[in-house]
Amino acid sequence: MDANTDSIMRKTAAYIEVTQTELDRHNEKHAAFMKRASETAAKLSSKGILPADRVDTFLKKIAENESEIWAFIERLADAVSQDDMGSKSAENLTVPVSNLDPFEARFFGELASVKANGMLE
Repeated sequence: MDANTDSIMRKTAAYIEVTQTELDRHNEKHAAFMKRASETAAKLSSKGILPADRVDTFLKKIAENESEIWAFIERLADAVSQDDMGSKSAENLTVPVSNLDPFEARFFGELASVKANGMLE
């Protein structure tokens, strides 16, 4: 075998060794990702967020392109609405100064006489 062929064979073997290691690492990460995606899809299905008949389609789409998970999360975020924080209280919390003990009347009298609606400022 000539030197040029021997060099090509050695370089090819080194390339395959490095590449196969990277492929194995990628496949392990993808398998772990898909295992977790499958667990999550089952939980989403049990909570009624993902229809049971769409779980396989969801997992297939994610397996083909892992970044599709972000499109699903965006749609999920759009579907969830924020809770209403309520409205101001109609209850008046004014305490007459005459109902205060002497210490409160002396040091907090003007604060106790301010009309408040129960909301913090």
